Amino acid sequence: MADFEEKVGRYKILKVIGKGAFGIIYLAEDPKIQRLVALKTIIYEKGMNEEEKSLYKDKIIKEAQAAGKLLHPNIVTLFDVFDFQGKTYISMEYVDGETLDEKIRKEGKFDIRTSISIAIACLKALSYAHCLGIVHRDLKPSNIMILKDGRVKITDFGLAKMTGTKLSQEGFLLGTPHYMSPEQIDNKPLDGRSDLFSMGIILYEMISGVRPFEGETISSILKQILFEEPKFRIGEMGSYGEELRQVIMKSLEKEPTKRFQTADEFISALNNINLEESQKENKTFLPPPPPNLLKKQPRYSVDWKTVTIAGASGAFFTILLIALLQFIILKGGNPIPLKNPPSEEVLPTPIEVRTDPPEALLFLDGKKVTIPIISPNDRKKHKLVAKKGCLSQEVEISYKTKTPLYLKLSEGPFQFKVDSDPKGARILIDGKETDFLTPAFIPGVDCKSFTLTLSMDGYSDVTREIDPSELDSVMISLSQKSQEGKVKFRSDDSQMQFYLNGKLVARVGDTISLPEGEYEIDVINERVLGKRKATLKVIPKETTQFYAEPFKTGRVFLFGRPEEDGKVQVDGKYFGELPITGDKIVSSGKHSFVAISSKGRKVVFDWIIKEGEQKKIVDFQKRKVINF
Repeated sequence: MADFEEKVGRYKILKVIGKGAFGIIYLAEDPKIQRLVALKTIIYEKGMNEEEKSLYKDKIIKEAQAAGKLLHPNIVTLFDVFDFQGKTYISMEYVDGETLDEKIRKEGKFDIRTSISIAIACLKALSYAHCLGIVHRDLKPSNIMILKDGRVKITDFGLAKMTGTKLSQEGFLLGTPHYMSPEQIDNKPLDGRSDLFSMGIILYEMISGVRPFEGETISSILKQILFEEPKFRIGEMGSYGEELRQVIMKSLEKEPTKRFQTADEFISALNNINLEESQKENKTFLPPPPPNLLKKQPRYSVDWKTVTIAGASGAFFTILLIALLQFIILKGGNPIPLKNPPSEEVLPTPIEVRTDPPEALLFLDGKKVTIPIISPNDRKKHKLVAKKGCLSQEVEISYKTKTPLYLKLSEGPFQFKVDSDPKGARILIDGKETDFLTPAFIPGVDCKSFTLTLSMDGYSDVTREIDPSELDSVMISLSQKSQEGKVKFRSDDSQMQFYLNGKLVARVGDTISLPEGEYEIDVINERVLGKRKATLKVIPKETTQFYAEPFKTGRVFLFGRPEEDGKVQVDGKYFGELPITGDKIVSSGKHSFVAISSKGRKVVFDWIIKEGEQKKIVDFQKRKVINF
């Protein structure tokens, strides 16, 4: 049996084609226009409550609306975002091909022309999106599709803002850090230049087959991105290798102001590389060594020129002075430097923090950070606070703090932020009025759950169960109370009943009040087993006349043989005893009959009832029904 539904909304599911950061990805068909699409499910993060899920879904819709505006040949088009049976789906263009990540894993590396061609196609897409104010935020080879005809398309554009490429505070990687920009790691505002940094990494990887920033731990990878220059292992680049190295190095500048400022600048630099020259020799380009290493450094800082002063006093004094200096320096086998040799540069090391419970927020000296980074030249102690709802832990750290750092969060005084749209709603805690209006910080001393209610004139009250150990703030959208209208129910059949959402709301002659809007009403006459649906539109401050036509009916005759007695059910309800001789009427249409003889034999059949009389015989022995 397939592990997916045959249909999702109007889309016909064909097969599962993969799994991504969002969830399962299906290949589906839109029957309205006979178009193949890719359907992605949206998976909510573990531990989200209903309020957070609602806000997250609103964010998805907002981001999808922005991404849906992107119509570019190098961008996978987003068609729709919708809910179906409690799940949220994204419908987007289906492209037949493989990801750049799959091709790199399979081929190892690409030739220069192919690499630059793919990069330029991606940069054209980035240029278009950046002009519309949309930043990808998670550009990586697995988000770049190479179609079978060679075309290049970027997928998940704009949606990365929803999931985010982030690091779990438990130490597990939720999104790969290899393609992150320094400003992403440092929680700084992002613009298009962050995407250009990621594109530089991808170009490097396509040419060399390896990523420029690698490591066995998250900390080592982030340290390289933040502080170290990539070591170029790009071979066989021919005479234009140095030009290409300079272009990539510019895209990988740590400071955004030193990078290409636009995708178009990046494209221009790639186009200016002369690829027409033949490859004259194989080269491996490494970054130039630091200036202080270009000259050979003496082991000891002794100015041997001073020894020449002895030349005027005779060779004996010179020899004696040299011997004395050598004795002093080499005494005991330990060199005695006359001044300190140059020290190696020590780079800051990110401190990986793991919290219990996981995914706590981190604040270094009051500033929110993803990973604390302290320079070894900074000898001061710093305050690190880990918070998750009402749970927190505060410690002092320094450049000597060992990584990873484990923090056990505990209960303590906290403030829970409550906000609403619109603002100014009254805040009730466990049903009791407070003096607070939104936005406000509600003080707490323990982690007990409480009931939060927001109340505002002209708006419907909203109540939420809050667990302060799971979140430290809540944003609630208030809905205006709908204006009401009246509905009078009428019919020439006095047996008519009217149901809304499975609940009886009126009988013939009743007048009720309902909020404005459209409703689906079930019109029922139980006596004749009649049921149909009707649409009711309520107009505010007016009385709507709702008239229900009587059901058309037919008279039923039903006999049994060889057993003539038994019981009959229609549409799951008791209908009567055999034989039925025309004293029963049933509404026109299809009904499900079950006849059970006195000996326990059962015959199930459908009967389309028409106006007038109709007769059937149930043959219990042959278990079939024949017309009379």
